[in-house]
Amino acid sequence: MKNRLLAQPIEGGDAGEDGAPSERTFQRYERLAQGGSGMIWMESISVNEEGKSTPRQLWIKEDTMKGFGRLVKNLHSHHVSVIAQLTHSGRNSNPDGKHVAVCAYENPLLARERFRMITDGELEAWHRGGLIWPATDGNG
Repeated sequence: MKNRLLAQPIEGGDAGEDGAPSERTFQRYERLAQGGSGMIWMESISVNEEGKSTPRQLWIKEDTMKGFGRLVKNLHSHHVSVIAQLTHSGRNSNPDGKHVAVCAYENPLLARERFRMITDGELEAWHRGGLIWPATDGNG
């Protein structure tokens, strides 16, 4: 690492509609890299659509991997180390303007319209390593 300066994560909300880094995302991180930090801790990057905090949050998935690869390669060209912060926003999830938390149990502190119960099928898929969101079996 070129120095001990760390650029802290700040969510930009400027991803493409598919969750890939947009041109604006590239410009923002380019400016951070040019600022002299030895490391950039990237903003929250969602691991699935249902766990996004906003509709324009970065989302890492097979379709967006090339864009993330280009972004990291660009940052590395400035001799900057990169930390990817992979997240699920939990009860603060808001992928399409509606807060809908995914819960493993009935939470009496959350209004029923603000969450859905995770299904046995989703848990089994996660256990097998093939979690698919959202639930499609009608049990959610």
